[in-house]
Amino acid sequence: MSDKAAYTVANKNIVTVSDKGLVTAKKEGTTTITVKYRGNEVMVRVTVTKPKPAKPEKPVKPEKPEKPEKPEKPEKPEKPEKPTKK
Repeated sequence: MSDKAAYTVANKNIVTVSDKGLVTAKKEGTTTITVKYRGNEVMVRVTVTKPKPAKPEKPVKPEKPEKPEKPEKPEKPEKPEKPTKK
């Protein structure tokens, strides 16, 4: 929120709050953070839960290499014309 705000944590074993308002989870549980700023006061209930394990990613199948183009067959030489009989 601001470095001019004052942060108070009811149970510092569950979370801590920096002077700038950064909340850091310490362990599972519920606590209250009180924020005082310019004569105003707000209480925020914070619950820390254990993160769910990430689902393993499916392995990525490697792409099949493209089949090489078949080499062009060499052109057959033209057959010589048969001599014509006279």
